[in-house]
Amino acid sequence: SVASVGLDWRSRNVRLSADIGYQDHRLKETRTNVTPPTTGPLAGVPTAPDASRNWAQPWSYSNESDTFGTVRGEVDITDKVTAWFAGGMRKGFEANSLANLTVSNAATGDGTVYRFDNTGRDDIKTGELGVRGKFNTGSVSHNLVGAYSYFGSKRDNAYKFDVSNTLATNLYAASFYPQPDWSAAAFGGNDLNNPQLTDQRKLASYAIGDTLGFLNDTVLVTLGVRYQTLKIDSYTYTTIFAPRALDQQYDENHTAPLAGIVWKATPNLSVYGNYVEALSPGATAPAVSTRGAVPNAGEMLSPYVSKQKEAGVKYEAGGLGASAAYFTIDKPRAIYNSANFFVADGKDRHQGLEFNVFGEPIRGLRVLGGITFLDAEQKETGDPTIDGNRVIGVPRQQGVLGLEWDVPGVRGLSLEGRMVASGSSYADNANNLRVPGWTRFDAGVRYVTAVGGKLLTLRGRVENLADRDYWSSVGGYPDNGYLVLGNPRTFTLTASMEF
Repeated sequence: SVASVGLDWRSRNVRLSADIGYQDHRLKETRTNVTPPTTGPLAGVPTAPDASRNWAQPWSYSNESDTFGTVRGEVDITDKVTAWFAGGMRKGFEANSLANLTVSNAATGDGTVYRFDNTGRDDIKTGELGVRGKFNTGSVSHNLVGAYSYFGSKRDNAYKFDVSNTLATNLYAASFYPQPDWSAAAFGGNDLNNPQLTDQRKLASYAIGDTLGFLNDTVLVTLGVRYQTLKIDSYTYTTIFAPRALDQQYDENHTAPLAGIVWKATPNLSVYGNYVEALSPGATAPAVSTRGAVPNAGEMLSPYVSKQKEAGVKYEAGGLGASAAYFTIDKPRAIYNSANFFVADGKDRHQGLEFNVFGEPIRGLRVLGGITFLDAEQKETGDPTIDGNRVIGVPRQQGVLGLEWDVPGVRGLSLEGRMVASGSSYADNANNLRVPGWTRFDAGVRYVTAVGGKLLTLRGRVENLADRDYWSSVGGYPDNGYLVLGNPRTFTLTASMEF
């Protein structure tokens, strides 16, 4: 259930908006992800089961509630200078009892589940201030921007799991049980009924940039710099062995350059390139992996600087456009070491080519699609047997093609079709567990009409038209990957009216 209120107000030189809302999500027997066996003679990727089946335990659930609000405003100080501000907040609570499936025999689908409970609270605050102005110095135009942003979060968390108290089941013919009581070997951190502070973050950013226009703005050069500060306090979980205490403290800063260029070779053709850096928090160690309890659960890995480079070209004419881009992104890897500690080790490098097409080549027929070729490699791992292997969960190719056709002679009626495709990927860093690629087809119809002078839109859609069974994605970390099953054939009907 969701309730929200949005308010907008504007005058000649001031624009204000505010939104506040509440949402409550209650999920029962949510179908879980699946962890495949990675070692031994029974290792492999199980065949995707019937997508209409559910192996979730009947007592499993996940509830989430959030209260959120935002406010934003712009003031035109002059006709060439505008200042803006924004603020936001979110308070959330979650509670769940889960039983994710770990397969032990890829051929038969035999596996086990165990109880894992979690509760948490989030308190997030954000803010932004900025000013932008336009002016000229001789024949060179300037679009100057200065901005400050803030992100603050607090996370209270508690968990408990019973990894040694497993229940036998099967991916293809699940066995169901009453919710098991906690055994003497169950382990956890903090109190599920009163989660305690485990993570506190403050991220501030100061940026200034200028887009300079040359040759009548046919060449645009953006130069800028951003100074980031990142402060993180990480607290240990309270257990029967130890009280809560400040475990880690990061106080990092980074000055990052920003550079970009756009050349408008013709009115229809543009060529561009850019480079950007960002200071980001490291990943947080989960409570449990496929090998059991993680000794440094809740520990946060060191912050890192991600670097992204991109170059591309864009063409648009006659109602049809296309673009092509090359990009590369470097970021650190996170793995479980031989002692099951969650640590950073080496880096992942993502390099790719992306092609897109969009527009209306024929009146009444619209197209939107693209394809990405991605080479994601593990680098500097310290293990020559996996250096150069593909990053788990990242396919070499992904593509989507959507078409929309206005039916002649029937005003407001349109037919839609979409194809989504993904290449194969891997669920382990040794690249032994290959997850097959897939293609999905969707279809729909839209009808727009007027009722009582108000615009009414009716939509009907079918996702996975062929009702194909497939693993839609792979997540997790090296040698701790999991599989997510795609939805079965799904029908949706919606109606919306504009007032």
